[in-house]
Amino acid sequence: GHRLDGGQSPIMMERTFVLLAVLCAVPLVLCDTFESGNGWYYYCTGACSTDVSPPTMGGTVLMGGGTDVDAAYAWMIKRSGGGNFVVLRATGTDAYNPYIYAMGGIASVATIIINSTDGASDPFVIQKVSEAEALWFAGGDQYSYFSMWGGSALQSTVQALIDRNVTLGGTSAGMAVQGQYIYTASAGGVESDQALHDPYNGNISIGTNYLENYLMRHIITDMHFYQRDRMGRTLTFLARVMMPPFSDPLARAISCDEQVAVLVDENGLGTVVTQTTGSDHMAYFFRPTAPPSLCQPNEPLSFPKITVHRSGPGNQFNLRSWTAPDGSGTDYYLSVNSA
Repeated sequence: GHRLDGGQSPIMMERTFVLLAVLCAVPLVLCDTFESGNGWYYYCTGACSTDVSPPTMGGTVLMGGGTDVDAAYAWMIKRSGGGNFVVLRATGTDAYNPYIYAMGGIASVATIIINSTDGASDPFVIQKVSEAEALWFAGGDQYSYFSMWGGSALQSTVQALIDRNVTLGGTSAGMAVQGQYIYTASAGGVESDQALHDPYNGNISIGTNYLENYLMRHIITDMHFYQRDRMGRTLTFLARVMMPPFSDPLARAISCDEQVAVLVDENGLGTVVTQTTGSDHMAYFFRPTAPPSLCQPNEPLSFPKITVHRSGPGNQFNLRSWTAPDGSGTDYYLSVNSA
């Protein structure tokens, strides 16, 4: 018969859960399932009880927020081998499920809302995440992801997906947690003018050691870039990563406008895709040529000659060589002067 428990052990079956609706009678037929437990909610569309385990290709998707970029999810589905697509979020709904499932070529799409540390260690949640062939961090509040999921069984399970070449990515707050360095927003947001005026503004909180993704080493990200005027704060984040306690001389930054995604394959080659075109739908890649000349508390930032590469739809950029192999995009320099 068709099992509703996803192969859970008797111990796991003792956990209280709610099963609202199951619309399938046999495996591999569309079903909609809802279950919940302590600190988590699980919504699934498709062959939800089947762990298909096809071959996958690794990669990372960086999406700048706003309207979702269809091409990014289609790329992830292709790299998943038609397996299980899992969406993680701390708040919100299962709106991704019908959107992604309708693209076809996927066994199931599950949204798991995890809103507590208990949820981030629940055996059912860990099992479902471990069975993912594509993993997506939805938008929301990156500090929830960093603080509530950091150090948990969920974090180590996501790390295991990276290590076995599962493509993952995220939009907005979900993009924020993809880099080696993360603007955690633990004390709230910060505007560009605030950051440039004082790079140690109390709202600038940077964390690390969340995920070890070889494609994202030395990188901090920012999103909603043009739409929220974030050039100044991106440059400030980059400066801070070069200063103690991180002191990373290889620091880089990637920022995306809304409706923009960078699809980074397993070799580090990124391709920019957008939901719409225009000068306000671009991706930006930053690399310093020297450390900040002044980066201290209560002092305006001075940061000379940062290289910027701007990429539009269809442009490529290699994160390993930090060059555009197809010669696309635009290169220029920026400097931040405190005077």
